[in-house]
Amino acid sequence: MGDAFVLKMNTQADTAWVRTFQTTGTDSFLGPTLSTDGNYFVYGWINFQNRVLKVSPTGAVLWNVASNHSSAFLGNNTALLAVGGGGCWVFSNGPDAQQQRLETRVHALTGAAGTETAQWLLPRFQYPVTHVATLNNEIVVSGSQEMAKLTPQGDTVWTRRFARSRPGWAWVARAVQPDALGDYAVLAEAGGGSPYSYQFQLLRIDSQRGQVRNDTLLLRPTGNTYPKSLLLAPNGDYFISGYTPVGPSGGPDLIAAQFRRFKPLPTRAAQRLAEVLQVYPNPAGGAAVQVRLPDGLGRGANLVIIDARGQTARRQAVPAGQQLLVLPVAALSAGLYVVRLQAADGRVWGGRLVRE
Repeated sequence: MGDAFVLKMNTQADTAWVRTFQTTGTDSFLGPTLSTDGNYFVYGWINFQNRVLKVSPTGAVLWNVASNHSSAFLGNNTALLAVGGGGCWVFSNGPDAQQQRLETRVHALTGAAGTETAQWLLPRFQYPVTHVATLNNEIVVSGSQEMAKLTPQGDTVWTRRFARSRPGWAWVARAVQPDALGDYAVLAEAGGGSPYSYQFQLLRIDSQRGQVRNDTLLLRPTGNTYPKSLLLAPNGDYFISGYTPVGPSGGPDLIAAQFRRFKPLPTRAAQRLAEVLQVYPNPAGGAAVQVRLPDGLGRGANLVIIDARGQTARRQAVPAGQQLLVLPVAALSAGLYVVRLQAADGRVWGGRLVRE
């Protein structure tokens, strides 16, 4: 059994509040999503029901409503989109009335109580929705080799079920962004091959007709890679990130990749922020702390302190051959900081500093 909870943290990574929902079932939440009126949506499974919650910034529960696939079948809620007026659309997947195939439905929840004011079938969209976003004032819905474009009113512009581009491989959308030409760049998790593995797949979809313009698969020689995020760089390149459970050193590693015109550039797993960077005293109440430096650091290393907003609070060159570095912190405000050490050869170490 497990309980679902909603937790808010402040900029110092302290818990502002937590709301726990305890039942006799196994409960879980997905999200959260920021509403258009400044609140938060979460959705999930509570006490054997699909439920949608709207929570205020102070932790007050404004909605706690059931939102099942249909009156006959609970189904599963798989995605949520915040819409105007503080409402949301919930995407559910479950059997049709004849129990012959799966279908996807959209539920519009609005008002102070989260009343379901409309429900409709997403035509020709069979499998669970894995990603939904408003892009260029259009709603783009993605899933397992499926995409649909909707108007802000919920009317379907097009729905596409894509054929497999490679025998034995299938993909599930994880992120979608508009590209510099107005098309949709889709970062997908592709599964297939022999032996079976998971890899990055990047597609470019014509936003007007829903047709595949480009398709490329980034294969890692061994093991699995799981995509997470996609960004469009100012120069039009695609920057993607994800992770692999087994990296070159044997443990999990982050992965970053850059694509230019759908021609993959070399990628490498990001160095893990090792816990060997020791900062003391910690928490720090005095004017300075000491940082124990790793062996073999060499010349040209730099140490940076980053605040909770992601801004550089201090930068300091690190002399070669030292084992301890005295780091002034008197000018730092109270709070949580990240201490990052980077060698000239690209190696990175990290740690935390709490300033009292």
